[in-house]
Amino acid sequence: PRLGRSTRAVIAGKKTPAELGFTLHPLEENAVVAQIATMDGPRFQGCTGTLIGDRLVVTAGHCVVMNQQAWLEGAAEPQVIDPEIVQYVVGSDIDSPDCTLDVEAVHLQPQIAVTELHGIEHDMALVVLQRALLESCPHAIPLQYNSERLAEELVGQTLLQGGYGSLDGTYDFSPVRYWSALELTQRDLYIIMVSDTGQGMPTFGDSGSGALHRTGDGALRVLGVLSGGDGSSGSSSAFVRLSNESSFYGEVADLETVCGGVDQAGACIGEARVTCDGWGFRLAEDCAAQGLRCVAGEAGGATCASPPEPDAGATPQPDAGPAPDSGVDAAAAHSPVTAGDEGGGCNTVPGAGGPGWLLVGLLVGLLLAARRRQARQR
Repeated sequence: PRLGRSTRAVIAGKKTPAELGFTLHPLEENAVVAQIATMDGPRFQGCTGTLIGDRLVVTAGHCVVMNQQAWLEGAAEPQVIDPEIVQYVVGSDIDSPDCTLDVEAVHLQPQIAVTELHGIEHDMALVVLQRALLESCPHAIPLQYNSERLAEELVGQTLLQGGYGSLDGTYDFSPVRYWSALELTQRDLYIIMVSDTGQGMPTFGDSGSGALHRTGDGALRVLGVLSGGDGSSGSSSAFVRLSNESSFYGEVADLETVCGGVDQAGACIGEARVTCDGWGFRLAEDCAAQGLRCVAGEAGGATCASPPEPDAGATPQPDAGPAPDSGVDAAAAHSPVTAGDEGGGCNTVPGAGGPGWLLVGLLVGLLLAARRRQARQR
């Protein structure tokens, strides 16, 4: 069966962050990706993920559990999805993707657990891609994994979230990416809670998507990944707080999977100059917005430079115009925070006596799709 089409994904969301008052470069937007599984021919759309490195995706743990129903009921240990059948699609419409990323390994947070009181604890997974993003799909700038403690001042601020979910509980996921603006209303050591601001809310299929925040020095970071809702009105949602999962991140991520061949001297992704350090990628300069081109140096690094003068006998080419202004200045240096600075413990995801209304995983979608096929055969 083809992927389901909906008119919208995030409930009452927007097609671009700019409509919500957020300034993102199009390549930063493309860090939000859709999870796809191919089983015996048919393709199935599942959760949302976020690129946080040259070969690294972060998503919710329940999004990569194949025997989800038995696991949620406590009847079995979680069975992680086979890397050979899962992919991530880059672009605003997965029916017309910029590219598709194959997976090398799937790492489920080893402390993940289902509890009757709190739902899913440590609901997080890290996915390692087969090939370097910059070589195989130069259409996205990875965002940064936030290992830094969350300041009290963040409570009350608006975060950005994007996904490819459905409009209701039918699991008829949208292939189109939509965005919502959410208020951070509560934080503890393990989760952050966000509430409806009247500018969209995540829904089924948006599990695993990131809560995004632009720091004062211009970096775009993922503060948490969507795990579940409050089980009642759907007006608030819980995101697993990534700063509490830094030990797990450190076990999987390394300089190669995060930065690849990019360092603080920079590299070109299209006409954007990007850098990478211990925190991850950042957009250093949008060369096109300055009327310049991003040029890679022969000895490494990159810079924004004037376009070469055309040959006297060459046919003039039409000017495509500058790319949208990213609004991001060159980044200031900052020091990483030591992992685990706020202590250990379990991730308590609120629920109504159980996992909550957003606990949508790949297997649930597959089961429902199978039931629909069986019903049609009858």
